[in-house]
Amino acid sequence: MNFQIKKCLFCETFKPLGLYHSNPASKDGYWGWCKECEKRYGYSQKKLEINGKCNYIVSFSGGKDSTAMLLKLIEEKRRIDAVVYFDCGSFEWPQMAGHIERIEKDTGIKIIKIHPFMDFYEQAITLLPGNKSINGWPTPMLRWCTMQKINLIKQAMRPFRPYVQYIGFSSDENDRVLKASISGNNVKRDHFMNNEFPLVEWGMTEADCLKYCFEKGYDWGGLYNYFSRVSCWCCPLQNQTDLAKLCKHFPDMWKRLKAWDQAMPEPYKKDPTIFEKIEQRVYFAEAGGQP
Repeated sequence: MNFQIKKCLFCETFKPLGLYHSNPASKDGYWGWCKECEKRYGYSQKKLEINGKCNYIVSFSGGKDSTAMLLKLIEEKRRIDAVVYFDCGSFEWPQMAGHIERIEKDTGIKIIKIHPFMDFYEQAITLLPGNKSINGWPTPMLRWCTMQKINLIKQAMRPFRPYVQYIGFSSDENDRVLKASISGNNVKRDHFMNNEFPLVEWGMTEADCLKYCFEKGYDWGGLYNYFSRVSCWCCPLQNQTDLAKLCKHFPDMWKRLKAWDQAMPEPYKKDPTIFEKIEQRVYFAEAGGQP
């Protein structure tokens, strides 16, 4: 027996590798859970679901798609054991807090809110222990905020294992659905978690989701009048069209963005002229033009 030890992801105890089944796809050559846990909970995700031992978790971003998914799941009386939301703090639109509060009040569900260990803006301008440099703004090659969000959500959901995760990808996001279906979160790779896509099941597009939410009286303080998505308002990965809308319609947020940029090690979008470009686009556009 191999007596090198590792921690079981399910019972969270340290056991010799000989007590784990082999898995050539993993880095150490073994599954993440021990044989005892595998025997106890069964090797089939569907068996766990049938026996009622599987939890059903709503992955909730607070946007139109996940909101429509949650409301319709409740409407169809589908099982929901928890709703999990990651709060991006100062990166989040201020209107989102009010939306979350109203959802809790209307549904009677207490949403589990996950927070980063330090506000994202503070993380961006602070030299953190173990880092060689300051994070600065997220970039396409270093989306440190996204990775932290994914990891903290997984940690928070661990006590619910085994579980099915409801993900709010709409029916017109086939690429994202396909990617999630073949990722490490698929039941074929992890027998303690599985993904389901109710919006795809219902054939609901992004437009359908927004209409459904509006009909239910949710408006996010008018954010969807300007933006197709309401993720982090200051995200450097957003396009210049959305930045122009931020500049024109939310001048206070625009001023905050410019002030924050002064504390960053690298300029926003790695372009020291980006704010000037956007302001010229807004203030010198043709009469009646939309930014």
